Amino acid sequence: MGNIKIVSFDLDGTLTTTSILKYIMRKKGFSDELDYFNKIYSSNAYEKLNAVSNLVIGMDVEEFYHYLDEIPKVKNIKETVEKLKSYNIEVIVLTDAPSYFKKYFERFGFDNFIGLEVEVENGKIVSEIKNISNKLDRLKNYCDRKGYSLDECVHVGDNVNDIVVFEKVFGIAFNPKNEETAKSARYCIYSDDLYDVIKIIEQILINKK
Repeated sequence: MGNIKIVSFDLDGTLTTTSILKYIMRKKGFSDELDYFNKIYSSNAYEKLNAVSNLVIGMDVEEFYHYLDEIPKVKNIKETVEKLKSYNIEVIVLTDAPSYFKKYFERFGFDNFIGLEVEVENGKIVSEIKNISNKLDRLKNYCDRKGYSLDECVHVGDNVNDIVVFEKVFGIAFNPKNEETAKSARYCIYSDDLYDVIKIIEQILINKK
């Protein structure tokens, strides 16, 4: 690969230990609905995500933030982002979570948040997911706008929806959920500390000098 321009991080299961939207919905009393969606959409992750996202229409995004404060996260997210940015690398979140979580994760120093588009007006969620596309398509569109190529990207993720990205960029599986995801990545890391990613990134940079 060429010089690293972007490192992207998955959100659910990578930066946090669970799906943030599902975590919030269970905290707000929607456990029965989530269990039902898990049953009827067991083979279609995006249909399930769309059904869950419809539950939050009309809710205030700011109300979600205290749940985001308490959700279990890996160690040293901010420190990892800062270190990568010290190498003039753009650091983004690349996720299938809704875009309205962007503001919260800006506090960790991420340069951008590429999620699934949802309309918010006056702080309230007013639409379902507008355009469900896979992570690779969204990353490619972002790179096209920035003038980067995919071989200048590193992606860190944990699940099958990251595989399509791993197939085109330098992939790091972080606590992969299954063997398929682990095998599709260039490296695997099992850790509760995101900073362990830095060792791999620095090795790439050293090899390219």
